[in-house]
Amino acid sequence: MISALVSTRARSRIRLVPSHSPTHDLVLTGIPRSGTSLLCNLLHRYGNCVVINEPEAVSETFDRGEAPRHVPGLYHELRAAVRCGLPVRNKFRERQVVQDTTLEHTIAAYHPVVESSDFILGTKDTLAYLTGLRTLRVAMPRARFVACVRDPLQTIASWKASFVHLREASLPEVFFREPSALALRDDERIALGKIEAITALPERRAQWWNFLAERILEELEHGLTVIRYHELIQDPAAVVEGILEGWPKGSLRVPLTLNRVTRARTPLEPADYEAIADLCTQTAQALGLPSEQPALA
Repeated sequence: MISALVSTRARSRIRLVPSHSPTHDLVLTGIPRSGTSLLCNLLHRYGNCVVINEPEAVSETFDRGEAPRHVPGLYHELRAAVRCGLPVRNKFRERQVVQDTTLEHTIAAYHPVVESSDFILGTKDTLAYLTGLRTLRVAMPRARFVACVRDPLQTIASWKASFVHLREASLPEVFFREPSALALRDDERIALGKIEAITALPERRAQWWNFLAERILEELEHGLTVIRYHELIQDPAAVVEGILEGWPKGSLRVPLTLNRVTRARTPLEPADYEAIADLCTQTAQALGLPSEQPALA
């Protein structure tokens, strides 16, 4: 796994730097297009907080059906690399974490600078982390878990103008290839199989959103923090400071203000509205999400 983080030459240096400092680990996830990358960008603005947006090591292990059991090791290696002053790879541009991966997908090596050895370390992934929350929670009992959610109408409208796998609600093959790879229950795998078999895109997208949202609802009783997109946009400082409360976040290097970039979305069609109303309304209400109305096509 370490090869995805630092160079071969640097590996021995990592092993030479043990640390007895307390760890402050953040695990960030959420439904795709719900503000997860934006949240990474905001958290990374603090001088003692490093957040990696979609580490390549997670994607690689997920593709092999091995995530999330390797995630604790990923945190250990990342933390050691930062303490050693070694470069790490991140979706990083102009000294900030990329806040919209649809608009910008640059992966670059850089040297995170922190203010103390007990810095906050976060990583974000959507599908691998979200479907593996139960396993991750056991493997990382002292970590803080955060999940982003957004009104299904707005989310699916964004999916339709985004990546192909979101537009078509294409489920990763790993969900069906490894029966225990992501610690999914049998009922969850059956549900995923039914979603995959749906041919009508509006219904498949709505079912996929609802499946992911239900994973978040199930984790609420275990201390999962839910970040609602409309609240993050309305008051980013309050949301971010709430996540980091009591932890050594350091000084604020960049103000927690948003420079919103308006991006065209594909309007929803009547079939989208019908599917979302039938399949997502109850779950959205349980998550405290508003009902917004994108324009009809």
